[in-house]
Amino acid sequence: MRYAIRTAGQIARHLWRILSRTRHKWRAIWLIAVSGCGLGEYERTMDEQRTRVAQFDERAKLLDVPIEIPTMTRAKTKEVTPAWPFDFILRLPKGYSALPKDDKNYFLDFPCFRYTGGTEGAKSIFVAAALVGIPKGQEEGKYTSEVFRQYVRSALAEYHFKINRTRLLDEGSGKYQTFRYHQFSAYPKDAPILAYDWTEYRDELGSRPSEHTTFDVYIHTDGGKQVAVAVHRLLRPANQDAIHTAFQTSLSTLDVTSDIAKRRAAFKKKR
Repeated sequence: MRYAIRTAGQIARHLWRILSRTRHKWRAIWLIAVSGCGLGEYERTMDEQRTRVAQFDERAKLLDVPIEIPTMTRAKTKEVTPAWPFDFILRLPKGYSALPKDDKNYFLDFPCFRYTGGTEGAKSIFVAAALVGIPKGQEEGKYTSEVFRQYVRSALAEYHFKINRTRLLDEGSGKYQTFRYHQFSAYPKDAPILAYDWTEYRDELGSRPSEHTTFDVYIHTDGGKQVAVAVHRLLRPANQDAIHTAFQTSLSTLDVTSDIAKRRAAFKKKR
């Protein structure tokens, strides 16, 4: 690299070449000695930065491009509109398409869509999004947190029954656990914290345990917006660690703030 970071020794020698040309060489020696006190710390900072950037690049390799907002035909009006009432950034694991696999959503008019094509080992990923509504509210695209979660489950159950003819079972009596991740960034310590409520749905136990599957469901709520991301995978996959790492990295990319258009444009420019 043309502007490679110098080591402490290189910096000291550079200072000596410059300062030794002056009339008072003892001052040059004194300056080098004083500056040397901070060179070790500088070098450690640069090493940490290199490590952090390398880790960021490795995690980025696990991800694909941000998904696009799908469209859906409204049952009442037959109008084709964006399925989600707000835009957001979410990068699924490598190989997943930016657009849903199926032309239609699952469970009535609920905007839940399936994505496929990953290489990490999961079967599918489902994404749903809506605004947070108030109890007894009738506004389209808005659901209370409780109803939103019920509809996510119903959408997954409908898909699963069509494919496998089995029902889903609630693990943990339908209770959620909270997990927190630093948002995907080259500076994770300074990145915002994303909180997800997690639960799990499994299929009915059949005669072939090796084919049993489960849905890991993560729901994030922020500023009146709620997003659900569910991964459909084998209950005991051979590459469980790879699935877990790829999916956690994907969850950390979620961004529902107001600068999405700029972020999309910047990402496409980089590509």
